[in-house]
Amino acid sequence: MERPTRATDDRVRYDGADRTAAIRIDTGQVVDVSAKIIAKPAPGVYQMETGAFRVRVSIGKRGVSRETTFPKRTALRKMTDWQTTQRAALLRQRLVPATGTLQADIPRYLDTLANNPETKKDRKRELAHWVARFGGRRRHTITRDEIRQQIKQ
Repeated sequence: MERPTRATDDRVRYDGADRTAAIRIDTGQVVDVSAKIIAKPAPGVYQMETGAFRVRVSIGKRGVSRETTFPKRTALRKMTDWQTTQRAALLRQRLVPATGTLQADIPRYLDTLANNPETKKDRKRELAHWVARFGGRRRHTITRDEIRQQIKQ
């Protein structure tokens, strides 16, 4: 029997030798992994022959996925809300903050202005003020409000 598709953080313990039911360790919920799908009321929502719903969300074609089950008579809205929440959490996990400091990036930026010496001279003067304030900080720690204040000065 094929094991159910699930996210790597979902813990499942199979109940019995025939492996027709699984118990999710994190929630204690019993999941019938052998039930057949009889309807698909919404994308990623599958109604099983037992009446329960298996709900799945994934990011990307071969990306991370999450799956859970809902009991009979659960509102479709509740299941799609779960999908939305899980999808947002998965997308947040993929965000990577910018690395490096402003001071370290300035020479690279100024090199792109090599063909325009006047602009390079002006930018170098302007960026000296930015380095005085933000130089050693990582870029992702600089807030919009701080940038607005620096522009006003």
